[in-house]
Amino acid sequence: MRRGLLAAAAALALAAVLASVTRAPLAARPAAALLLELEALVVALAAPLVAARVLEGEERGESGALAREGGPALAAFAAAGLSLLVAGALRGVPGAGAGLLAQLLLLFFGVGVFSLSLAVGKRAGSGAALAAGLVLGAVLLGFPYLGGDLVAALPHAAEEAAVYWIVALCPAIALAGTFAETDPFRDGILYERFRPVGLGEVGCQYASPARALLVHAAIAAAFAVIAALARRKPGQRHPPGAVGVGGEEGSAPLSKGIALAVLLLLLLSPGTARAQNAPPAEGEIGPLGTRVRLGYLLPFTDGSFKVSAYHGAFANRFDFKRDVDLQPEFITPTFEAEVGWQGAGRVWVEYWEAHQKGEVIAPFESTLAYRNITIPRSDTARVSYQFRTVALHGSLDIPILDWVTLKITGTTRYAHFFTELRDRRIFLKDENNYDILIPGLGAGFDAFILDKIYVYGSLEWLDFSFFNHAPIHYREALLGVRLELLEYAHLGVEFYGLEIGVTSPRSEYHQRVLGPRIWVGIQF
Repeated sequence: MRRGLLAAAAALALAAVLASVTRAPLAARPAAALLLELEALVVALAAPLVAARVLEGEERGESGALAREGGPALAAFAAAGLSLLVAGALRGVPGAGAGLLAQLLLLFFGVGVFSLSLAVGKRAGSGAALAAGLVLGAVLLGFPYLGGDLVAALPHAAEEAAVYWIVALCPAIALAGTFAETDPFRDGILYERFRPVGLGEVGCQYASPARALLVHAAIAAAFAVIAALARRKPGQRHPPGAVGVGGEEGSAPLSKGIALAVLLLLLLSPGTARAQNAPPAEGEIGPLGTRVRLGYLLPFTDGSFKVSAYHGAFANRFDFKRDVDLQPEFITPTFEAEVGWQGAGRVWVEYWEAHQKGEVIAPFESTLAYRNITIPRSDTARVSYQFRTVALHGSLDIPILDWVTLKITGTTRYAHFFTELRDRRIFLKDENNYDILIPGLGAGFDAFILDKIYVYGSLEWLDFSFFNHAPIHYREALLGVRLELLEYAHLGVEFYGLEIGVTSPRSEYHQRVLGPRIWVGIQF
């Protein structure tokens, strides 16, 4: 058994070396896809064989059969995976990250087939385990060849849903379309029998690495739980409420495991699949698109402002919480208009305005001076604080994986500060305006998590001054989750933070705005 597995791994390694040094007849990406499929075939054959050998050893009363048979199998798998990684490094396809993720998917696939074989063999013997494992591996690997006509005969909506699941459930398609970046649905060498998308009837977007890995990890975990429940000895003591194998309800663990597997698949299910256009080829820029985002920001603001009087008196500093106790007048609406190119970057304009009010009491021992008015002792004055900002953002997209994009961001932000102090008893008021233009640089990311769920974030910062005057401190950060409900309608929730500090000869503003924001985006 060990020699057979090692021989299979050696043959796979030899094929990888040959593919790495041969340029014909297959190009780099189809060659990488073919080698990954060969490895998947070896895993589908080896996993039930190892399970059958483990069961045979346990039937003879041998101890440690699982470790004795599983260790060499894992070593052979590691050798085969290493050979493919070396071949990928020589030819540049797939990359190191994609190659490692492909090996992880194959490991999940092997664990699932092995676990199901053990579960069946515990009840029906090693022969049944071998047959069940081979059938499962054949169905998952060979369905694109055998089920094309069946899928094509389904109604259109059901056909789309079937194609959506096939691209993640079938390891051969996930390995080729997701990790080797080929197009197996339209490649006659690989899947000319699979007709639903081959004839252009249903569009397809291949599974992201995250979705493919999550689906196979859930299947492997469910089958592992089923195997663990099925392998309980009949005489083993169970906790209250548990049912062992061989009892009156011996089938309960197996049925619970199957229910768990179905539940996991339902949790991973995105709902109805839809046809999607293929993304632009590597190095190409997609079509121009526009998007409008409307949102609401619940700001929590702290900071201070200092204003000098014109007649030479000392400047007064007011702290947002300690001296004034400013409170927002309303939840702040935000507006963004965006123009972007898929695979290149985007430019967008942002506008929002916050209004806050508070009260300040003049000290008992002295009067309170604010610019050109004086508040009598123990008198209460009303303070209004407003912050208006318009920002021009831009980002350059740098895809590093098909599900992770890094971004280089730049911002030019206009900020308008306004403060007003009004004494309601003597009917006097004074106000101060300050405007500043602030640049910022930073970095961000956008990552696909599962189905229609994305995580994104960015951080921008800059500290500078103009000719040693008006030093500016600038920080802006956000982290959010985006749900792409429909192709043209997106919903997002994010945590937003903006910190600005500006110092001039007559005024000084320091503020930090933190809070959650919810938004809805419409793409045109």
